[in-house]
Amino acid sequence: MYTLYRALLTPLCFIVFNVGALVLSQVWFHLLNLVVRSPQKRQLYARRSISLSFRCFIGLLCLLHLIKVRFEHFERLRPEVGAARQGVILVANHPSLIDYVLIASRLEHVNCVVKEQLKHNFFFKGIIKASGYLANDDPEAFLQQGSACLHQGEDLLIFPEGTRTSRLREFRLRRGAAALAVHSGRPLQVITITLSTEFLSKEKRWYHVPKTCPEYVLSVGEQLTPETLPQDAGADEHLALRTRALNRRLTAILQTATNRSFTYGT
Repeated sequence: MYTLYRALLTPLCFIVFNVGALVLSQVWFHLLNLVVRSPQKRQLYARRSISLSFRCFIGLLCLLHLIKVRFEHFERLRPEVGAARQGVILVANHPSLIDYVLIASRLEHVNCVVKEQLKHNFFFKGIIKASGYLANDDPEAFLQQGSACLHQGEDLLIFPEGTRTSRLREFRLRRGAAALAVHSGRPLQVITITLSTEFLSKEKRWYHVPKTCPEYVLSVGEQLTPETLPQDAGADEHLALRTRALNRRLTAILQTATNRSFTYGT
């Protein structure tokens, strides 16, 4: 009976989510354009609105007992009041569809790297434009724009897998996050996401409802900085070596978290 309850309510919640995305894109952000003249303030208000909307959506899922969520050590990501700071690169594993929604619901001003095709998605293109999120289509432009955002004090969220984890392929990270850390000199702040059961994964659609309520645990962990290597190679080779070394360290941490979430292949 409980499985049937969740099978009926889960799609209704995602309909609410998409309607909310349309309201933000087609109504609220247009009002901001009319009322707020400063582009920086409009972007600030847009990100705050997105975070609040996501918080309400996650609250609805929890209220209906469709998911359980626990956030650990997120206070580490709150900057000191009045303190000038540079941003950090937030990196997380990606076991489910709503990982970004969960993280952004707790971080009002976070920037995010998104797939290029999402900029043309009917539901989300307005959100991406208003919030100033970065696309990952041009590696060189990504490094330049990402570094600029970080040095302006923005935290930048990246899922280094590039897409949700698949149990049908080897766990592997793209090097974009590590390359940005080396290029910008900013650390990687690891966020691990674990799940009690497989839910909204690459192979599981929203209508594939597990028998038990999925429990998410999102934990802010250690910071990783690029290693200093001997200067016995050319500049480009040295950067590549540091990027690969940092990516290996990150892969080990995120793969461990992903393996704890659920057993693939079952």
